[in-house]
Amino acid sequence: MEKARKESIDIPDIPRIEGIKKMRDIFGRRAFEYLVINLWDENKWVRIAAADSLAELKDIRANHFLVLFINDSDKDVRSTITSSIGKIMDENITETIGSDHGFLTKAV
Repeated sequence: MEKARKESIDIPDIPRIEGIKKMRDIFGRRAFEYLVINLWDENKWVRIAAADSLAELKDIRANHFLVLFINDSDKDVRSTITSSIGKIMDENITETIGSDHGFLTKAV
């Protein structure tokens, strides 16, 4: 049983992956904690789906948790984590620069 479970780590768990995406689509930011919890899952595809979903939410709070997995043992997870952090940062920087804080428009 344990051997089969360890071997299934690299096999996509489609029902759970789809569940993560549906949770994000239905609940949006209210699914934040559920998505964060899935970053610790044994299945790398579940971790990837969770990181992607957090990036889709573009909630800056997610970076605190995503950074914890920047050195994940799986290269696909590391790549997705890095990409997710970038997407969240890009969105939040754009919002900050795009908003009128007064001093930016006066300086230009």
